[in-house]
Amino acid sequence: MPPFRIEPQEFDSGRLAPAVGTLVLERPIAPSPDDEARIVAQARTEGYDLICLALPGPTRLRWFDYVGTLDEYAVDLARALEALRGVPRRVEARPVGPDDWDGVKDLLSYSSATRFSNDLRLPREVVTEHKLDMLRTYATRYPRYSLVAPSPGGLLGLQWSYHSMSDLVLYEIVVKRSVAAGFVGLALLAENVARISQDVASLDRVVSWIYEHNKRSITFFSGLGLRWTGRRQCFYHLWPRSVDEAVC
Repeated sequence: MPPFRIEPQEFDSGRLAPAVGTLVLERPIAPSPDDEARIVAQARTEGYDLICLALPGPTRLRWFDYVGTLDEYAVDLARALEALRGVPRRVEARPVGPDDWDGVKDLLSYSSATRFSNDLRLPREVVTEHKLDMLRTYATRYPRYSLVAPSPGGLLGLQWSYHSMSDLVLYEIVVKRSVAAGFVGLALLAENVARISQDVASLDRVVSWIYEHNKRSITFFSGLGLRWTGRRQCFYHLWPRSVDEAVC
């Protein structure tokens, strides 16, 4: 059995690049230089334009570019509910509607950097449309937990969440930069955590995956009691067609 395989990434293909794959390793350790060369050759043979790799720790690779690290932060649900108790609801928090998507796209200009925006081969507009499509997908799956904060001047913020097994997952939060940004973010979180915890009785934790460079979000969530669990995903991108033919 080979030490790796490439699985097609159907959602990303046609959005980030014509054909995108995920590298799945037999063991969660960095591929050797010889394996990297084999990966490049196989990716070219199978017609991939972009290959994505996630590892549990940082490493140096020859042809994969490091694009960012996500860290898992978590807190007991009871503690999160206590921290959010009494948060002033100074803004409306309601599910995203069909007329909100232009406003959602505008809000994405306030998003922190991600592994996709860190990849210099991906144009900003491509990254924005990819994120917008991801939010649409989650809004279809979890319409009750895909919230926006409207105002006469446009959307003030958004917060997408969902539940998975015993976790309440805070997936995405973006707030327009303003004096009231903290209040908007807290109001959206308080509404979503309350909704999901009332709907699903089996939840134990509140969890969010945050890019390690996103100090603003780390500080914000730390104020709610979330702490790094020690789990992380370090992401690497390979554009196989850009590697010199000599390695293959």
